[in-house]
This record gives sequence, C-alpha cells and structure tokens, in this order.
Amino acid sequence: AAVIGAMALISGGYLDRHDEDALARRVGYSTRQLRRLFERHVGARQLFDLEVDSVMTSCGFGIPYFDYAGERGQLDRWSEERGVEGIREYWRAKNATSIDGKPTGIEAAADAEAAY
Repeated sequence: AAVIGAMALISGGYLDRHDEDALARRVGYSTRQLRRLFERHVGARQLFDLEVDSVMTSCGFGIPYFDYAGERGQLDRWSEERGVEGIREYWRAKNATSIDGKPTGIEAAADAEAAY
C-alpha cells in the first residue's frame, strides 16, 4: 500500500515540490524503507509527465465505486521469476515504444537505474 500511495503522490507532482525524504515521511516510512519497497516492486509501471490541453468527459457518473480488496501477487511473482535483468530485457523488447510508436525512454531509464 505504501508503494501505491507513493506512486499516487509522485504522479500528482509531489516530488516537484518535495524531496524523497518528505515523500517517505508522508507515506509513513523512512527513505531507506521506501526505496527497498520500490526495489521489491521492480516491475512497477512507468510514470509519464504530460501536459494536457483539453479533457473531454462523456460518461463516468454511472460508474460504481469499488472497494480496495488487497494487493494482487501476480506482478510480484512475475518480477521475482525474471529478476532485475530479465525485467530490463522485457522492457527493451516490449516497452521501448508506446502504442503510437513514440520512444518511451525506458531503455535509458533502465540503464541509468543499473548505474545507480
């Protein structure tokens, strides 16, 4: 749940205004603990920084609320089976370009992460 909360804050621009230590405190962990959680969830999705010009809505008011039922273990099992290098290979093969053919930059991010 801490990774999900941190990801939500990050996607909302929290790290544009605060540092990693503040993020960790916000979700109730030390910086070291939060980093370890992110390392454990190595298969987590990419984040995108977008500028939105226009948003249209045509529905959504009739969508029911869903209760949080818990974490799914499938991503963790999938990640553990492949290991860090196997995931990087998957990213290079499957995530190097978006569905519209644009580069995602994931290879450079994976290489930078490996150097870190």
